Amino acid sequence: MPTQTTKTASMICPVPTDQAHVVATITPGDPAASGWSALLEGVFVKGGNAGASVDLGSGATVANKLLEISAVLKETDGKTAPLSLMVAVGDKTVALSTAAAPGDSASYSILVLFTEAA
Repeated sequence: MPTQTTKTASMICPVPTDQAHVVATITPGDPAASGWSALLEGVFVKGGNAGASVDLGSGATVANKLLEISAVLKETDGKTAPLSLMVAVGDKTVALSTAAAPGDSASYSILVLFTEAA
């Protein structure tokens, strides 16, 4: 019988306020059917079903704000494989993963708190 896994992770990401662009790279793992969305302070920024780089704006725009990436993934190729989601911002990365049998699914949420770099 298929199982549903729910996981949450977070990271603190200092950004210089004079940084021109803050980009989050969102990567759902293969092989899976997936859908994800990114919200900055509750406002939809971007979504998709494949990996993408999301320009969130300048360091001054994102400082002291919360980015939430939510994803739903399902193992679809009939094999046992991990279901994973990775979010990278600059040199910081956070990932969630779980082993999945055929038909299993996962619901992941990753929270990124941007702070002003000292």
